[in-house]
Amino acid sequence: MTLRTLCMLAPAALLLGACTDGESKEDTAAEEADTDTDTDADTDTDTDADTDADTDADVEGAGVSGSTVWADGSPAEGVQMRLCYDTCRTSNTDASGAWSFSGVENVDHTIQAVVLGDTSYAVPHSLVMLRDDETRSLTDDYRIVSFATKEDLPASGGMMVDGDGISIDAAREALTPGSYTPDYDEWYVATVEVDPSTAGLSWDGLEGTPVAMWYLGNFDITVEPSFPFSTDSTYGLEPGTVVQIWST
Repeated sequence: MTLRTLCMLAPAALLLGACTDGESKEDTAAEEADTDTDTDADTDTDTDADTDADTDADVEGAGVSGSTVWADGSPAEGVQMRLCYDTCRTSNTDASGAWSFSGVENVDHTIQAVVLGDTSYAVPHSLVMLRDDETRSLTDDYRIVSFATKEDLPASGGMMVDGDGISIDAAREALTPGSYTPDYDEWYVATVEVDPSTAGLSWDGLEGTPVAMWYLGNFDITVEPSFPFSTDSTYGLEPGTVVQIWST
């Protein structure tokens, strides 16, 4: 099951215009007789009224920037970063792994780091909430890791996939590819366990502390009905502890 969070903020437009009462009035002789026009009424032209052209006034929308690294911490150059809401904007990382987006909607986006042409890498992705035309700089590096396991699924029937620290009861019939699926007509489950404290993800909207996480493949696959899964590790939690599962 794919869970999505969507928050839409409708901008309000303030319209300033000239208003009339709808009547056409003719000047009467009495009105014309009043020739005492105060000539200084409009002669004080304040030239600085509209000359203060603030160059940043035309920049609308929010922005976000950050950097991306490989598993060993070295800069990840040439990685395609995607900032997705209704559609995905793209920005390639530079030699230092840096990237940025500007002039984007004040809504909830996902950020993804995609190594084009190599699906052996997982796709780090997380939610980032942008508000009030803010420009955010993410302090932690997005870390790209390789999948540790990959199991092809049979054409029909279920299969227990023993992944990297996780066991998944998978079935090909439950998979539906999306628009950004890199491996069309390839049906598999790939896994890699990631330390949440070093993943570099933005945890916007998350209540609580992450204790475990996995990147799964194939990327952009909707699973319905959802796959049951289990793990043998307790992650230091006491018996009976209730955890919340996030699926992005």
